[in-house]
Amino acid sequence: MATVRELRGKPTGGLTVEDMRLLIGQNVGLAHLLPLAVEILRTDPLAEGDMYEGDLPAAVLTSSAEVWSESPHSSRRSA
Repeated sequence: MATVRELRGKPTGGLTVEDMRLLIGQNVGLAHLLPLAVEILRTDPLAEGDMYEGDLPAAVLTSSAEVWSESPHSSRRSA
């Protein structure tokens, strides 16, 4: 929890894949982090933090469903 608290104060532009994986896995800041994670996954579908290959998409896919229904545009690719 201390790490999550520390990461919450970090600017989103300074977050690593591991930082995003950890925060998304804890359902923290999903409205802001999921669109960033999706952009990373578009270029590297198996993006990984420190756990295992593909841990970022695993965190995204198991994140809270409510955030996707509240912000469905974040799952769509813009034209």
